Amino acid sequence: MKKFIDLGKKLEEHRKSQHESITFVANSIKIDRTYISKLENGHERPSQEVLNKLISHYSLTGVEATRLWTLAGYREGMVAMERKEVNYMNGQNGSQLVKGSQTVDLQIKVPEDKLILYTDSVIVTQGQFGIVFNFAQALGPTNQQMVVSRIGMSKEHAKALLKVLEQEVHRNESVAEDKKKETTN
Repeated sequence: MKKFIDLGKKLEEHRKSQHESITFVANSIKIDRTYISKLENGHERPSQEVLNKLISHYSLTGVEATRLWTLAGYREGMVAMERKEVNYMNGQNGSQLVKGSQTVDLQIKVPEDKLILYTDSVIVTQGQFGIVFNFAQALGPTNQQMVVSRIGMSKEHAKALLKVLEQEVHRNESVAEDKKKETTN
């Protein structure tokens, strides 16, 4: 019986959208290719660790990652554990950008009852001591902006955050270009 057919279809969809073979994905996340095939055919449910590896491999976030987690039947929320190179901020108030990178274990636990807030716009206000980011969504027929989250930080921290964001966007673009080159060769 194919209990996890919807999950399997989604996993196959993500793999094919990136033009990757089952063997390539299996080698990338270091699991057996027949196991990937069983997952995509809905015959087996991946462990939380394998599911997180697949979510990370396909660079899924937000809604798509949560959808896979739910289709796999995990009700306790998402726990992501991985080792990766990251740029980080250090110093008083996170104001110093460390130019190298550090390998860290990331653990993200998202309880089921926590909503993911999406934003249509960001309104930035600046005071004498810092910056506040107001993340907003357009609501209703009038598209009135409603602030759904606010984050404040020092100006130095905001500058360091900007540098990290630029580096991550550039790194992700480079990874996407490398994948595209691999599939055309």
